[in-house]
Amino acid sequence: MKTLLLIFAVVVALPGVATSIHLSIICFASVFFRPRPIAESRDQVFLIVVPARNEALVIGDTLTSLKDATQDEDIILVVADRCTDDTAAIARDAGALVLERTEGAVPGRAAAVEDGIAFASNLEWTAVSVIDADSVVNEEFFLALDAALADDRPLAQPRSEHIRSPGFLARASEAAFAMQGVALPRGRQVLGIGVRLRGSGMSMMRDIAESTGYERKGASEDLFMSLGLVLRGYSTEHVDDARLESLSAPSLKAGGQQRIRWEQGRLGAAREFIPKLLKRGTPASVESAILLMTPPFAVAAFLVVLGALIAFLAGSDSIALVLALFAVLLALDVAIALIEARAPLATWLSLVVAPFYIIWKTGLQAVAIVRWRQASEAYEPTSRE
Repeated sequence: MKTLLLIFAVVVALPGVATSIHLSIICFASVFFRPRPIAESRDQVFLIVVPARNEALVIGDTLTSLKDATQDEDIILVVADRCTDDTAAIARDAGALVLERTEGAVPGRAAAVEDGIAFASNLEWTAVSVIDADSVVNEEFFLALDAALADDRPLAQPRSEHIRSPGFLARASEAAFAMQGVALPRGRQVLGIGVRLRGSGMSMMRDIAESTGYERKGASEDLFMSLGLVLRGYSTEHVDDARLESLSAPSLKAGGQQRIRWEQGRLGAAREFIPKLLKRGTPASVESAILLMTPPFAVAAFLVVLGALIAFLAGSDSIALVLALFAVLLALDVAIALIEARAPLATWLSLVVAPFYIIWKTGLQAVAIVRWRQASEAYEPTSRE
């Protein structure tokens, strides 16, 4: 009986162990990251596409930050996507160019972005950056992107973090984004395997933007686009000095729905892309396949701890200790990410509730697995209510 329990403990923990090894290699590499110097002048003229679906409550701050970061020749285009509020009017008052999509248009953020790029086909620009309507950028944003983008480096993704705000979900999300938006992109850049486009902030040269459409209209459409570009041999550069901050979901319910959509998309991408990525055989494609084959951070932590507990109850202190060490590695990854993101004390203190967050995320993962076939469906944006 004890032998069966030990085998079960190892089987349960193995996916989490794989995630621990994978993420730890990248996080430890991030320590050696050095940003590309920012030039004093720019070569690119940016088209900034802001897809917005009923974002009147937040789009004003977004446009103010974009105005402060852009030059006169840049174009800020708000795609008011079937809005029933004052989003379009607020954008016009802020001096942005506005494209209004009416009821009957293909739903979803991906379709809005594609319509925006098509609408701007007769305008003068050399690079595009997609900024969500709930995001703000720093004043050096486009200077830093300009230094990263070139004909031989056509893709760039800025440093991505959450706007700091009170609340359990906001603090937990800040810690998660420190990993996903700072430490892991830095590590991938150091290892030379390229980062992935993350939606808000994704930037590219014009020829790529006009020749590359979204392969999926729905959950994680940016992940599908990014993986398609990896298969074509493109690499995305992480731009640490271009900083983008986004609002977290205002409630556990909204945050849960948002994360279920992300995981639905990830599961759909795993089904479609893993064989192709492994067959491609480049470091970037193999690492992307590993990402899709292994569970996300919170689920990995849950599985490793559960496996260690089962091993301990089965009487094998040595196996339990080994598995616990992989949980410690995951904790070190979070610590590295928070240090690199210069997280405040409040964010560190929020880790006290990490066990509850991990259980919550694991439950959402189970829901996503049950509903994964909905990953291609368009969905409404996160509620601000």
